[in-house]
Amino acid sequence: MTRQSVVSLTGQEVELILAPLPDTIETESIRVSGKGEIPVSLLEAKCDRLFSTEPVAAKVTELTQQIEQLQAQWKYLQAQIDALALQSHFIQSLSEKTQAR
Repeated sequence: MTRQSVVSLTGQEVELILAPLPDTIETESIRVSGKGEIPVSLLEAKCDRLFSTEPVAAKVTELTQQIEQLQAQWKYLQAQIDALALQSHFIQSLSEKTQAR
């Protein structure tokens, strides 16, 4: 995968940060280059991982509970839709029988 960026620099920059990059990126695969109207000098390229202070397990548990709640709501709403469809079909058949008489 290749990612490219166009950046206008003034010449006063000390550091250029590209973020966010995917968590799955292999840091050894990162390559950088530069070109412009004047010569470009790259002194260093590095990839630092920033870790969250929030415990991952707690966040995963919270998100899993939210997913389960949403799935339960989905099932409930789908059951309501199915019930309303049955009622609609029943009313439609009654209407057809009434019109036939």
